[in-house]
Amino acid sequence: MILRTQLSALARRPARALLTGMALTIAACAVFGTALSHQVVRQVAVERLSQTPATTDLVVTATPTLDTLRKVRAVPGVAEAVGRVDGYVELERISSAYLQVNADPGSGPLAKVRLTRGRYPSAPHELAVTRRAADRLKLPVGTVVSLRLDAPDTSDPDAPRRSVRATVTGLVEAADDGLEAAYTTDAFAAQLAVVDRWRQIDVRVAPGVSLDAVRAGLAAVVDSDASDSIVTGAQARVREQKETLVDIDVVFVAMSLFVVLAVIAAALVTASTFRIVFAQRLRQLALLRAVGADRRVLARALAAEGALTGMVAGVLGVLAASALGLLVPLVLRGFGIDVPRPGFPVGTAVAVVAGTVLVTMLTVLAPAFAAARVAPLEALRTASTTAGRRGIGGVRAVVGALLAGGAVLSGAVAAASLNGSRSPGQGTMVLMLVLCSFVLAFLALIALGPVVVRPVLAVVSWPLRQRGATGRLAASGVGAAPRRAAAVSTVVALGVALIALTLVVGATTQAAADRQAASVAPEDFNVVADDGAVVPDSVIQAARARAELTAVVPYRTATVRVGASRSDVMATDLDLRQLGARGPQPEPRPASEPGQPQARPATDAPDTVGSRRVAMDQAVARAAGVRSGDSVTIMLGQRTLDVRVAVILDATPLGAGIIVSPTDLDQLGVPRGPTGLLADAARPGEQGRTAAYQALAAISPADQGLRLAVLADQRDQTREETDVLILVLLALISLTVAVAVVGVGITAALSVVERVRESGLLRAVGMSRGGLTAMLTTEAALYGVLGATLGVLLGLPYAAMSIKTFDSTVPVEIPFGQLAATVAVLTALTALAGLLPARRAARLSPMEALATDG
Repeated sequence: MILRTQLSALARRPARALLTGMALTIAACAVFGTALSHQVVRQVAVERLSQTPATTDLVVTATPTLDTLRKVRAVPGVAEAVGRVDGYVELERISSAYLQVNADPGSGPLAKVRLTRGRYPSAPHELAVTRRAADRLKLPVGTVVSLRLDAPDTSDPDAPRRSVRATVTGLVEAADDGLEAAYTTDAFAAQLAVVDRWRQIDVRVAPGVSLDAVRAGLAAVVDSDASDSIVTGAQARVREQKETLVDIDVVFVAMSLFVVLAVIAAALVTASTFRIVFAQRLRQLALLRAVGADRRVLARALAAEGALTGMVAGVLGVLAASALGLLVPLVLRGFGIDVPRPGFPVGTAVAVVAGTVLVTMLTVLAPAFAAARVAPLEALRTASTTAGRRGIGGVRAVVGALLAGGAVLSGAVAAASLNGSRSPGQGTMVLMLVLCSFVLAFLALIALGPVVVRPVLAVVSWPLRQRGATGRLAASGVGAAPRRAAAVSTVVALGVALIALTLVVGATTQAAADRQAASVAPEDFNVVADDGAVVPDSVIQAARARAELTAVVPYRTATVRVGASRSDVMATDLDLRQLGARGPQPEPRPASEPGQPQARPATDAPDTVGSRRVAMDQAVARAAGVRSGDSVTIMLGQRTLDVRVAVILDATPLGAGIIVSPTDLDQLGVPRGPTGLLADAARPGEQGRTAAYQALAAISPADQGLRLAVLADQRDQTREETDVLILVLLALISLTVAVAVVGVGITAALSVVERVRESGLLRAVGMSRGGLTAMLTTEAALYGVLGATLGVLLGLPYAAMSIKTFDSTVPVEIPFGQLAATVAVLTALTALAGLLPARRAARLSPMEALATDG
């Protein structure tokens, strides 16, 4: 009877039920969406990262000879056979420029590339290249290029190399279009790669022909006794994708941790929402108690209501994720990105709905039993709601204090470990201590939230209270229900703490990676002379005269031995003072750990390197057993030179182990001619880099024994990988933030219903509709400010400790601008979440509001 009463009340107000379960709907959508994304990413990896096309029926894998391809094509039932081979060839007219050569038919079911311009090679001495190769290496359609092939006997470095001329007949688009690659017929590709065997042969079986019959025919012509020399296309693709798919699965396991955080946030928001909803139905529950309803029966009815809400939320979340899974591929196709549509895993969908019901049951139990304890006399109240409790109970206070003490203690132990010397194996233990402290601190915030919120609210609302009555009323409205404010802002704080941690760790990692890249690869290009050769002075002068280049710096290198170490070390006299703006930048460095040499940035070298004073890489110094200020002997052949280690660097340019002065190299008998040349592109961007590359290639031809390397590509790749990782982490954390913003909107909407008479009274005493809207919107914004403040205060110290766990000498970079933007955006989002309920409250006339029972 009671359950029917509760369900009928729920049916009369479906909007409130949807509002109550909205956070869970978002969480269920995130969980099912992650499962669908995993499915799609695996499918894309299978399609794009596999070397075997999906249309391949059989694959000959036992490195068949070149003549085997002709025999395979003659087997009855074989519709098409393609020999696969890949290798590299050097362009004669460009210093150290290589093309990756691949065999591909160019069209048909077994093609892996798509022709975009010109025609695909159909005869020997024809090539089709990727767009990057055409732009970077100046290979437009119609270009005749001379290719230098490897010697057939690779064990003899002095074996003669022959050249082959080829014509670029077309441009192609490949799965990995970022490579400087060329595609051609299988016969010409084998000639260019100088191989006598195919990597594999892909076979497509004619329609209607038995796969087993063709496999038997292939076995007769393939010269191999291995049982797996002929496999199906699906088996070959599984082999190729196994390692990649394992990596993808690991990534999605990590993603699942963030989804779990979103689910936890949704559970906290839902528990707070149920408390508000049950409090608004206080008189109804008291009437049921007055007519004889048992507390346990009433609690079970409220729990069943929660379970029904969870089931509806789970179903809606699954349907929303499925709709997005169908919509996103259509949108991406509009931008030229082909992504497959996901399927509908029924088992996963059922598990998500069941999990949502379970989470809802767990979150509704405490509010349900608290509401069931209502006294029957509460039915005599004139209002249907009651004021929320402002404080916390003694048990909750004790639990919160214990959690806070545990957080401080574990954090103190971790901090003490960071400041002292530790073995490499202790890093994991320290990181676990930091994580444990963070979890305990967050749990303490949940327990002590109502107490913590008051002083923080007093600080963050001070500017509002100085601006007039609207700000004071908004601050008092939030402060009047500290338990509610704490429940909402705690979820916001979790999201902001994770964002702050990610931004700080990301900024520190990026800065460290930039410094490392700037030290190791200080400029965009490096021209290196072959062993025993030098960079001609004409090349140096020509480089300095080209407008496409800047910061041209020649240098010498020599292979030496340092101290008692028997390992060869490269020494260079590169003058870092001549490097361009992309060279190493100075940084403050704290003291290194006890027992370790003091490592400093590469920019410290120019002020300290001089005659018999050297800068040394920290790894070389560790191997030689020297510290800053020690004397050490450098050996080159029969010559020795005693020098003093002026500075130990955390990274040295070009992989050199030691930086010396030119006079030191002279005394060691190193010839005076430069062995290398660094240069920067004069203009930024890919176009400027391409122009600089072409300028250097033109003045340093390969026949002079010069090799050209693009160091900037290495720097860009490192930065792009870090940027992508940070963006992915922020996108995952945004799930928690989205749930928090929804929680603010739900709280604002339910508070408006609860405070209808208060709103009417304010309107009756002269507050305008705009003033009431501004007040209620400001209240919602304050929830965001509260949570953001608590999140930043919680996240920053743990971000610093996390960084120091990995490297105690790295300076922590705090991106104040990004953190301020995060707080501003979150405040705006929470204000927008409260705007609609505020406008709804302002539209109600004062007389109607005052006449409302509430």
